[in-house]
Amino acid sequence: MPVSRRYAAVVGADNRVWFFGDITQIESYAPPADWRNEGQMPMRQGVAAALSGNTIYVMTGEGGTTNDAFNTTTKTFTPKRASTTGRTDAKAVAAPDGRIYLIAGNNAGTARLVEAYTPATDTWTNVATLQGDHGNTAAVIGPDNRLYVISGENFSGGDLYLPRVEIYGPSINLNPASGPRGTRIIVTGGNFASQTAVKVYWGDPKAGGVVIGTGATALSGNLPMIMVNIPATGTGPLFVVDAKSEYPAKGVFTIQ
Repeated sequence: MPVSRRYAAVVGADNRVWFFGDITQIESYAPPADWRNEGQMPMRQGVAAALSGNTIYVMTGEGGTTNDAFNTTTKTFTPKRASTTGRTDAKAVAAPDGRIYLIAGNNAGTARLVEAYTPATDTWTNVATLQGDHGNTAAVIGPDNRLYVISGENFSGGDLYLPRVEIYGPSINLNPASGPRGTRIIVTGGNFASQTAVKVYWGDPKAGGVVIGTGATALSGNLPMIMVNIPATGTGPLFVVDAKSEYPAKGVFTIQ
């Protein structure tokens, strides 16, 4: 790297890796050795950043609430609605429901806090808090579409780092999980929004997926049995989306 840094945020966009924070310099990188100076930003340690659509959102840092949209073409920032709580060393993750989740921080006041930012409406929403402290944590979307918050610092029982993993988002089970086209399967699940309608899609609902079944969740958020047939065309995967959270649960059916 041309300049060393720490407490920075890294985002992949436009076939490059972008570096924000700790110093005023914004840099990008593409293999094998293409480093570029991409402009300046205010000095902020511990920023969080995530890509949504074609825009990188650079959030918080230095205990602040700043939320800026960075355009990788014009290399300019546009101020957006600030987060509710100031943070340092939070993690920002773009989730499949179209929101960016801003997770935890580096002190006891923020170690369990999660806010969700919706770029389309420039609004923030407080979502379920983490069950344990996750100071200076790591977070990622897993292959099942759910949000994984992994390890971090525990402030309530001594200054320790714990191997705690917490998962956000609904999950589904397919029975059977493989077979020929036309197979009739049973879809069940849990951790959905309570008492709301759901749709079962064959293929990503944001990319032309088709509805192949409907149902509703129980008061507990569990999804009772829905029976659907695997279509004659398309490759899936299968998604279930409830009308309240709109967070898609993903299940893979293997066509034999």
